[in-house]
Amino acid sequence: MLFFYDRFYFYPESNQKIDVIEKDNAAIPTLPDKKIYLHFKIYLYVMKKIIPLLLSIASCFYAAGQTNFVKGFIITSNGDSVTGSIDYRNWKNNPLSVTFLSEKNEKKTFDANTIKGFYIFSANEMYTSFTVEMDMQPGDADNAINNLVIDSPSITRAFFLLQLVKHPLVSLFYFSDSRREHFYYVKANEPPVELIHRYIYNESSKQVQENAKYKTQLFELFSSCSDVANAAQQIKFRKKEMEDGFTEFIRCSAPGSSVYTKKKDPVVV
Repeated sequence: MLFFYDRFYFYPESNQKIDVIEKDNAAIPTLPDKKIYLHFKIYLYVMKKIIPLLLSIASCFYAAGQTNFVKGFIITSNGDSVTGSIDYRNWKNNPLSVTFLSEKNEKKTFDANTIKGFYIFSANEMYTSFTVEMDMQPGDADNAINNLVIDSPSITRAFFLLQLVKHPLVSLFYFSDSRREHFYYVKANEPPVELIHRYIYNESSKQVQENAKYKTQLFELFSSCSDVANAAQQIKFRKKEMEDGFTEFIRCSAPGSSVYTKKKDPVVV
């Protein structure tokens, strides 16, 4: 093993001291034998490669083990609201489960099959449980080319959907995972309907085809307000544009009413 003493490297096994010379801004020893040189190279490799890797892995485990309980409430399966704290991670992708700490200090984990939803006070975020059919086909052109085979074009299961716009007339919900984004609208108490946007790779023509069915869906949904319906044909499949489109429709259809929008106070439209 090598030990450092000021400007020298000392190798205990051979009782030898190695002078250091400077070359290209790096400290390199003048080596009296190959054994010391080999140990020195191993040491440099460990310091430069292995230790940073281990530190990075350790930091990931440390972060994964952290919690961030903030005030919120869950809606139980029978519709009761229970206040407590929720382990909130400022999710980029919708959580499949959530850990809840009650005011009695009882900790439980719930998924979309066991509660009807939950709310985060500080983030003004409401997640609602729905059993929906979810389009599993690629949401962008690159994925359509790189993923020619998918297990199933759609799946049906319960998810926590993030509420973007809430109004008695119509509401907009959002789901994101590692693959793509999804938008759903809910009219009154009807089941959620997914807005369809997908890309399909045509092997015969070797081209990617876009299916923007959501524009037709929005045109039909907003048909009672012709200006909004026509403008919906230009809406991109993006969160902000979807929120704005639904808010405009509510403003047209129910002027003066209050609408909930994510991470904002309710606004009068």
